[in-house]
Amino acid sequence: MNHAYPPVRALSRSAFQGGVDGAHTDLFTLGNAKGACVKVCNYGARIAQIVMPNAAGRLGDVALGFNDLAGMVRHAPHGVPSMGAFIGRYANRIANASFPWDGQTIDLGKNSGEHCIHGGAGGSRYAVFAAQQMACNQLLLNHTFTPETDGFPGTVALTVRYTLTQDNALRIDWQARAGHAPTLGNFTSHVFFNLGSDLSLPVTAHQLQLNASHYLPLRDDLSPTGQLLAVDGTPFDFLKPAAIGKRIDDKHPQLALCGGYDHHFAVDAWDSALRHVATVTEPISGRRMTVHSTEPGVQLFTANTLNEAASGFAPRSGLCVEPSYFPDSPNHPHFPSTVIPAGQVKAGEIVYAFDMV
Repeated sequence: MNHAYPPVRALSRSAFQGGVDGAHTDLFTLGNAKGACVKVCNYGARIAQIVMPNAAGRLGDVALGFNDLAGMVRHAPHGVPSMGAFIGRYANRIANASFPWDGQTIDLGKNSGEHCIHGGAGGSRYAVFAAQQMACNQLLLNHTFTPETDGFPGTVALTVRYTLTQDNALRIDWQARAGHAPTLGNFTSHVFFNLGSDLSLPVTAHQLQLNASHYLPLRDDLSPTGQLLAVDGTPFDFLKPAAIGKRIDDKHPQLALCGGYDHHFAVDAWDSALRHVATVTEPISGRRMTVHSTEPGVQLFTANTLNEAASGFAPRSGLCVEPSYFPDSPNHPHFPSTVIPAGQVKAGEIVYAFDMV
């Protein structure tokens, strides 16, 4: 029996044009000759839509997103402030919203219980980036972080470039340049994927393979313990492809903490080169997404906390595969360092490549 796919969402550019904190917002479209497209709003450098073909050549939405600026700017619990955004200056959590720095303690604003998450109130998901469309398939975005806006030491000039290739890959590369003082940075893309293109259905049937033999367990407050535990014999073992929903409700204390997966994994054989991190496939549509990145870890999030009544998106209707450095690295010296020396550049890349199985 054929699955009745919903039509591709028709996004109006005017619905994203407006102002946030006095800065102008707009919607930009990247396209290629195969009919694929990616739509990006410069509020949060946010991916509003990704349209890709299925095995039969039918185009469909493969990412959750809002249909206008109003949906994007709503804060929790009525919105999903991270959906589609490029995250910085520090992706994921910093425990107790503080960390040691040059013999002192840096205190940040708490916006996730006792912790600071995704850069706090001054994080890039709330910023309007300066945007320049470089070509029909490429967009360049810029934003500068300052201690006055986010509480972190030093300034960081961030450049993000989105490129949609002719072979249906979305390349996201960035450069973060520190100013006259050292700082730190951790960046990622927070797209919620649903490769089935029926965004009302859960992603539990999606098959996931992760090149990660270890994961970071969490304390009860959701901050990392500092350990790296082997995935072998646990529901966190995706070294071989397995359905997301196969073990998501297992009676494992780490899954119970988050109501599913919301954990960081250490990428095997990391060496800062662009390497294969994950593969996601959806059996009905035949779509496959291969993820490559330069980062030492990857966050797996199964959107356990989405609230359909409040945001329009049901729990587990999306899947996030977020390559980045480890959460809370400034408080764990044995984690890969996120420090950016004064005047130096930290660069990274994520590639989400789409094809068919």
